[in-house]
Amino acid sequence: MDNPIWTSNCTSWVDFILVWLFPQSRHPALLCLVFFGMFLMALSGNVLLILLILTDTHLHTPIYFFISQLSIMDMMYISTTVPKMVMDQVMGENRISAPECGMQMFLYLTLAGSEVFLLAAMSYDLYVAICHPLH
Repeated sequence: MDNPIWTSNCTSWVDFILVWLFPQSRHPALLCLVFFGMFLMALSGNVLLILLILTDTHLHTPIYFFISQLSIMDMMYISTTVPKMVMDQVMGENRISAPECGMQMFLYLTLAGSEVFLLAAMSYDLYVAICHPLH
């Protein structure tokens, strides 16, 4: 029953093919620069916000602690997808391996879920501060 045709006809995928956001763009390098510039602006804004909260002692309250944690999550959130996207566009590659894709999806979904829980904690903190002050 060991048929060599059946055993030699096995295929396995190695990579996923990525489709770029603007495949018919005339200036892909310009688009990469725009995306990278927005990425750097988001990172620098979040770092500036965290440093401002850390250095000013008047901002050492629970809501600003939550805002700094939200900034850290936002930096991690955008750092899971944007660098890979920009590098693949610059290098001309359009593939991602299955483990890379799985790790990227895991990080992206975990951070999205964590952000939802953090926003819920922030809203509960504001509810307590408004409805039950000084308790």
